[in-house]
Amino acid sequence: MSSEDVFASSFVWNVVAQVVGRGATFTANVFVARSVASSDYGIAHVLVAPLHAAVIALARDPARRACSRATLDAPKADLTASVRISQLAVPIGLLAGVFLTESVLFTRRVQGAASAQTAFAARVSLLGAVFELAAEPMHTRAHAAGKYHVRSLAESAGHWARTIVLVVCCRLVESPTVAIFGYAGVAYGVAVLAVYATLSPASAALEWARTSSEVTKENNHGSKRPSSSPLWGVYRSFAQQSVQKAILAEGEKLLLSITAPDANLGPYAVASNLGSLVVRTVFLPTEEAAFTTLSRGGADAFAIYCHLQRLMLVISIFAAAAGPPVCTSLLALLYGQRYTGGVDGSEAVACLTWYAWYVAALAANGVAESHVHATAVGAELSRANAVLAAATVAHIALCSFLASPLGELRLGMRPSVGLVIAGLVGSVARLVYNARYAAMRFRTTPGSPSLVPSTFTFIVGGCLAMASRALGHMELQPAIHAVGAVALGGIALVMVTFVEKDAIMALVRGRYRRSTRQHSD
Repeated sequence: MSSEDVFASSFVWNVVAQVVGRGATFTANVFVARSVASSDYGIAHVLVAPLHAAVIALARDPARRACSRATLDAPKADLTASVRISQLAVPIGLLAGVFLTESVLFTRRVQGAASAQTAFAARVSLLGAVFELAAEPMHTRAHAAGKYHVRSLAESAGHWARTIVLVVCCRLVESPTVAIFGYAGVAYGVAVLAVYATLSPASAALEWARTSSEVTKENNHGSKRPSSSPLWGVYRSFAQQSVQKAILAEGEKLLLSITAPDANLGPYAVASNLGSLVVRTVFLPTEEAAFTTLSRGGADAFAIYCHLQRLMLVISIFAAAAGPPVCTSLLALLYGQRYTGGVDGSEAVACLTWYAWYVAALAANGVAESHVHATAVGAELSRANAVLAAATVAHIALCSFLASPLGELRLGMRPSVGLVIAGLVGSVARLVYNARYAAMRFRTTPGSPSLVPSTFTFIVGGCLAMASRALGHMELQPAIHAVGAVALGGIALVMVTFVEKDAIMALVRGRYRRSTRQHSD
């Protein structure tokens, strides 16, 4: 399978999983935000969900990134290493989950913010994470075989199970609390495990076990030991990265759950849920597909990265141009006046406005960071880990200051807004290093496509920004304002598509050729 085919197949199935699953989850979150208390909704998204995500990031992500470099035709030692690495997910997840959950809950108790419902939701959600991690050996087998649809179906089923539990609990329980989010986490994990067990059954696991047994027998005769597989070294590097990335992704939320009163968590949760929608449905599948493609190499892998980076910069331009002016109308349409009026409303609008700029930085940085982690080896990978470690330390320091009463007093901004700004600063700082790495590869790879959008695209982005701000200053109903903003963005997108069509066609060409071959066969 060529690099274009790998990217196209992985990307399409990842997008399907995110759109089908996250669409349902987002709709449920909007419904739940209108049904539960603002403090409970805030705790769920600033404490319960980040704890769950951190456990998954620490236990699963390094295993998946390391094992993505092994295919079914890899040496037996690498296949065995993939199995054993994926089997580490559950014990590591349990240890990390118990430590993180109990540490955060203990800190909240010390500060007088103890809540039995919060502790119950966090611990039950951890149980859901364990169910999810138990499916890792089956995922590794399916991924090595190129069966990307298995992950798509599993994650879609998990999101729908979570959605159904949340909606049913809100309908049946008179006063739903944060505990329903714990039940939803368990439903997600059980659904994911059930789909993997069905589509990647025990027979596949037995085949991997036989492979492991064969390699063990060969070891007794002096053959290469599975522990000497390069995947173990890659796994250790990614394990170090996962700790830093978990802090960068979830640390600010957990810090806010400790430092801010529960009553102030709702606005940040609403803004984060809305702002991260495009991150999870568009950026995450793109980054996963890019990492999978680049880690497997190929003559055209870097060209695919160049086209992809160019298109992600186009998205970054659009997010910065059209995102901030439409924030108030989006909050009013989806969440009502509860999160657009008064103190909570002003805080939610400020959070979402800065989150739009944050999304622009994430669009530019995500694929660039995937490129570094997929292709860097030896000293380059160590240097990338060092940069990520420095960014993590700086991010923690900045978040601690902005979330403290001193930061609020000196800068005059709410802690929730400060944490979004800290994330933006950290993402831009990492982008600088990732851009330097990409520029170095670009100079040493003759004939590579351009990494930067055309001048016309930047001009269209500037015009879109001015038009969006002019529309925002008009006294319009939220629905009319949203329709006008979508129309402006659509016109700009059509204009840019004609200019960037070469990059777009280069990415879809592999999928087209693959479909044509399958049809002819």
